[in-house]
Amino acid sequence: SCSPISCKVTLRAIREFAPEEVTIGHVLQMEYRLAQRFTTRPQPQSDFYEGIRAVLVDKDRKQKWSPGWDQLEQITDDKVEVYFSPLEPDHRRGELLLSSPTAWCEKERRPF
Repeated sequence: SCSPISCKVTLRAIREFAPEEVTIGHVLQMEYRLAQRFTTRPQPQSDFYEGIRAVLVDKDRKQKWSPGWDQLEQITDDKVEVYFSPLEPDHRRGELLLSSPTAWCEKERRPF
């Protein structure tokens, strides 16, 4: 099964980035930010390491999500928002830098 936190974050990302006016540059920046949030935060802020443990290390496929599916009310909109917020100034990798969020959009890029 998948992580309840991951599902809520993914659902918001799909809803937020589906409109056509959202540029590929903006999506790339946000995907990078989400990847950093998921892979560099300890449990219970991210279930990434629990998923790795259950599938690759112990291979028992018995994830112990925190919070679990029976505790969805604990995954508030504020907790989901943290994944989308800018990375901390002292984050070891920092934000993904593009010349502009529209640099990759079809209107501004050079033809291939």
